[in-house]
Amino acid sequence: MLGQEYATLGTEYDMASKKVQDLVADLRENEIAQEKLTEDIDRANETLANYEGQITDAENALKLFADECENGGDKLSDTDKAVQTMVGRLQALQDEYEATRVSTLESMNTQIGLFDEVSEKCEMSIDDMIKNLQSQQTAFDNYADNLKEAARRGVDDGLVKQLSDGSVESMQILQSILDGSDEA
Repeated sequence: MLGQEYATLGTEYDMASKKVQDLVADLRENEIAQEKLTEDIDRANETLANYEGQITDAENALKLFADECENGGDKLSDTDKAVQTMVGRLQALQDEYEATRVSTLESMNTQIGLFDEVSEKCEMSIDDMIKNLQSQQTAFDNYADNLKEAARRGVDDGLVKQLSDGSVESMQILQSILDGSDEA
């Protein structure tokens, strides 16, 4: 019977020893978790201190701004005027850009056959096309020469610039100006 009690005590001791080992392992895991939580709390405190510093800086800047508003109304008025001037200039620039864009599109649309619809069937021969292209090249060469001649003869730069859009109408007007000045 004593042997049996000894065996029972040995088994109970082993079970108790196992429980102590499990408790020690749990205690170690809890210590690791507590260390991690302590680190998280420290980081949160640093972040909080940073935010508090930023809030203090913002409050000081707001106070300084309020003081400047009370003491520097004229400065703000001048700034407002400058901003309004810049807004006006930007609006004028935008208007000028839009006018130039529209003018450029109109000019492009008046170019010789530049945006004409292309037919799938061609009713002229290749020879006719070559002759037409050569004729257009001759016309543009003549046009370029006329622009140079107009500038040489002292025709107003603004008019020459306006007639340099490449349209058939501009070519004809420029030719008429040069022909008219030849007669004079």
